[in-house]
Amino acid sequence: MKSYEKQLEEFGKEIADEVILKEKNYKYEVFLDRYEIARSLSSIHNQDLRKATEDLDRSIDKSLSRIRNQDQY
Repeated sequence: MKSYEKQLEEFGKEIADEVILKEKNYKYEVFLDRYEIARSLSSIHNQDLRKATEDLDRSIDKSLSRIRNQDQY
């Protein structure tokens, strides 16, 4: 099983990718649900839901920042 941190990183990147796609194409339908993913991670890794949600949000923000910085160059 993947570690909690690794899964946070992977899901954060996937959700960030969707956010960018949605910004570029308003018709794009988002299919990843941040809350459902946090709930699953919380359950699988025996973490508090609030902590899992906050950790996922931080991961998404990091990925968004990375993607946007790459797009500038």
